[in-house]
Amino acid sequence: MTPIVKISDLSFGYGEHTVLDGLDFELVEGEYVAIVGENGSGKSTLIKLILGIKKMNSGQIELFGRQQKKINEWYKIGYLPQGSGQKIAEMPITVREVIENGWLNPKGLNKQKRLKQVVELVDINDVLGKLIGDLSGGQRQRVFIARSLINNPKLLILDEPTSGIDDKSRKSLFTFLKELSTTTDISILHITHDLDGFDQIVDRVLCINKTTLCDERAHYEHIHK
Repeated sequence: MTPIVKISDLSFGYGEHTVLDGLDFELVEGEYVAIVGENGSGKSTLIKLILGIKKMNSGQIELFGRQQKKINEWYKIGYLPQGSGQKIAEMPITVREVIENGWLNPKGLNKQKRLKQVVELVDINDVLGKLIGDLSGGQRQRVFIARSLINNPKLLILDEPTSGIDDKSRKSLFTFLKELSTTTDISILHITHDLDGFDQIVDRVLCINKTTLCDERAHYEHIHK
C-alpha cells in the first residue's frame, strides 16, 4: 500500500538549533496516528514541513506517492492549525461562511452538496446560520473540522484540536474523530501534548524526539491501567 505520507531522513533547524534530525515516518491510507511530545519537540514544525509552510534543510517528503514539490492538489489535505479559532471567533461571520471559506473548488465536487454533507457529518446543522463567536469552544472546533473536510480530503491534519475546550466537548470531539476514522478512508494525523482521552481511538501513538518517532503505545497503555 502506497503511504499517504512518507518522510525520509528529514532534518530541519534554525541556524545552529536543530529541531528535527534524520526523521523517518509513514502514514498509510485510513490510519489514525497521534503524535505526542513536549513543547518544543518539533510536533508543529513537522506539520508545517509536510504542508510546505516551512522548507526542510535535507531529506524527502512524499505525499500520495509523489514528491511534495510536485504536488499541486493541496485540497487533498484538510488542516486545522493550532489556535485557529481564536481570531475567527471575534469576526462577524456565520458558521456557513467559515466553512465555505475553505472551499478550493476541487474537480468533481459541488460546493453546496459537499457543504450539506460535512454539516451533517459533524452534526452542526442547527448552528449553520449563527455567528461563529456565539458558539461554544467545542462547537467551534466542529465547525473548523467541517471547514477542513469541505474539499473531501484524503489526509486530515489536526494540530492540538482540543486545546482550550472543556472536558465534555473534548470527549465529544474524540468520539466524532473515532467515528470519522472508522467510517471513511481518510487518514488522520493528530498532534497533541496530552495522551489522556486517546484510549481506543487512534491506531498508533508516536512520540517525537528530534531524531525519531517512537512507538508510545506501551507507555500509553501502562499509564491508563
